[in-house]
Amino acid sequence: PKEIINTCHSATDAGVEMYFNFDVLDTSNEDEDCHPVLGGAVYTSTDGGSGWNSHTATVIGDPGYDSTYEASFTNPASGNVQYYYKVWTDSTVSCWLPNNSSNTFPAPNNKLVQICGDPTGDQDAIILPWDNGSRSYSCTDLVDFWVGYSSSNLFYKMTVAGGGFPYSHTEHVSTGLASWCPNSEVDLDVFHIYTFPIINPNAPYPDSIFYAAIYGDVSISFVVVTIHIWTGVYKVHKLDSTATWMDYLSVYTRLGDIESNVSGNTLSLRVPLSVLTSDSDFGTLDPDLPLATGCGIGTACAFPKDPGCFIYGLCDTFAYSISDGSPSVGMYLKTGEYTVTPSSPPVLSAYGGSAAGGKGVTFYYCTYTDPEGDIPVVHEVVIDGTPYTLDSYGDHTYSDGANFYLVLSDIGSRPTFHFHFSDGANDVTTEDLSLGIEENIPSSGFTLGSAYPNPFNAAVTIPVDAYEDFDNITIDIYNINGEKIRTLHSGYLSRGFHHFIWNGKDASSGLYFVRVRAAGDEQLSRIMLMK
Repeated sequence: PKEIINTCHSATDAGVEMYFNFDVLDTSNEDEDCHPVLGGAVYTSTDGGSGWNSHTATVIGDPGYDSTYEASFTNPASGNVQYYYKVWTDSTVSCWLPNNSSNTFPAPNNKLVQICGDPTGDQDAIILPWDNGSRSYSCTDLVDFWVGYSSSNLFYKMTVAGGGFPYSHTEHVSTGLASWCPNSEVDLDVFHIYTFPIINPNAPYPDSIFYAAIYGDVSISFVVVTIHIWTGVYKVHKLDSTATWMDYLSVYTRLGDIESNVSGNTLSLRVPLSVLTSDSDFGTLDPDLPLATGCGIGTACAFPKDPGCFIYGLCDTFAYSISDGSPSVGMYLKTGEYTVTPSSPPVLSAYGGSAAGGKGVTFYYCTYTDPEGDIPVVHEVVIDGTPYTLDSYGDHTYSDGANFYLVLSDIGSRPTFHFHFSDGANDVTTEDLSLGIEENIPSSGFTLGSAYPNPFNAAVTIPVDAYEDFDNITIDIYNINGEKIRTLHSGYLSRGFHHFIWNGKDASSGLYFVRVRAAGDEQLSRIMLMK
């Protein structure tokens, strides 16, 4: 699933238009596996979480806001506002969640986030043995899926097309033996298992061990061993292609109980977080990192390849089908909340403008700092009465200062200008300024900006400001031994501000170097990866 980062909002004053921003990144997948975002939303509640309103979030798209989504709503006159974020692709959903602080079970819809409304009739069938065709069941046809949390529990709710949640069905099938054989026809148990995987990105072995809440009661005698899986929390060891059937007998380790409730075609679960966190391989929970989860419905049966005419053979063959499932989910165990209250005005500093001698461009720059970390809903420079939107360097942490800039073609005059910012409730402007002439613009024609965040543990953004078009510019990552490990860009780069992202997924913790080379010049900076 995508990652939701850099979450922030504008001033919280009564009656103002509130703006919510969040960035969307994908550092878990290779480029070819990254699916485009199809939609985003911010959900707000002004009645303590009893009811929620959806506000569509759209990508801003300006420089420094390329992956930033924004939604807005009108702030109430008083009280508290709760909120959460949600973004989705064709196969994933990432979201914050409402807090079911009272641990109500089954959890009501206003304490859950809907992940999907799945079409009916799309479940896969299981192939029965001995040429008996396939079977599909309405109880394995997912139609709705919700998730939620509290400080002590995870909550799941699943709805199927029909038939409730039976543990199994019995199929009367032909074995293909002669009709006079006692075993020419047998009853075959077909089991259903409802699984909710849980993967903690902080786990020490996330690629080989995951966890799951399971609803069902599967008891299969396989050769001389009985496999019994029943409702509870399980630790699951992933197997590779070399695994034998004996390996599968020790895949599941039951860790503890969960609560379940079946009401018609809806199954609700309450999963104690303590059962998960008490296992040393689960890792620590971090609300800023998403738990990967979802749901899947499996159907399975075991049978002998040779049923035997008089004595039914030992089960040595296993059939399994993933009948239906939800998108992958990245759920953050957190809820946003603020009190409607007057906000402090932002502060502008380190501002000015200069014409780059011989470069044909004019630079305007300003640093915006907000005591509450409120976003600037207006960020502009007003030149001879005409406003121009300032671009961001991509730093969306506003409490410690964020830099904004604008690059314009040299207008060939000495205009008067000032900077104007607003946090949504407080407008601040600078005094009128005159354009100066700056002679020390780097002769290389580009600047390698400060990478952020630095140190980083997921992805780092590397800003590069090009003062002219380059036919060939390279941006490389080197390790401490001077070995090039990644090329972020090689080739043409247009004039303007650009940012490049390195996820460091295949690199180990340590010091790395960013080197930018163009037209015989180079610039170098250091970044620190901490996993």
